[in-house]
Amino acid sequence: MWKNRDDDRLLLAGGLFILLLFAMFTLVTKQLGSEALDLRSHQLADNVAGGALHSLFAFIEPFGAPVASSALAVALATVVGVRRNLMTGVAVLVALGVLTVVEGLLRVRLDALPWDHLAEFVKDPRGWHLVHSGYPSGHTARLALLAGIAALTFARKRLFLGLMAAVGITLWIGVQRVESGSHTGADVIGARVTAGLNSLDADPE
Repeated sequence: MWKNRDDDRLLLAGGLFILLLFAMFTLVTKQLGSEALDLRSHQLADNVAGGALHSLFAFIEPFGAPVASSALAVALATVVGVRRNLMTGVAVLVALGVLTVVEGLLRVRLDALPWDHLAEFVKDPRGWHLVHSGYPSGHTARLALLAGIAALTFARKRLFLGLMAAVGITLWIGVQRVESGSHTGADVIGARVTAGLNSLDADPE
């Protein structure tokens, strides 16, 4: 974990910066509109992941689903706990849990809640597609978070390469989500920022 007050201040500053960045991005794209970004990102995703490469990008989609990503998180937390300590391993699961809660809250709109079926919604919010909002992309956020934690844990001596690999995985799933029509460009970018914020809960030191 963080070793001194300087590390604590760095953690706090990083968290505040990412939170501000996420708030600004959400405000701009969701309140002022993101049509140009979404159109260009969809065209780019179609060019990159369409045709012969479609199956390559479709391959990663199941790993971002809630069940698969939860299994990956448990496996990662177990390895991190053995390599570091128990609390750091638990922090990985906490980070994924916080991310899931944030994702759900961002998708819920009070005016769209199924008040007549509230019990069903609480039991199975994903059955309602979290009240018909795709922001942010859960697939992208979960894989970005886990890839980032894995890079910080296993690539300490080659951190740059590890982080580039994490970025690559994030782009891989992000392009797939846009190309499949499941999310917009704003959804996957917002998810990446959300994952960065939640990764601070699971520092591997």
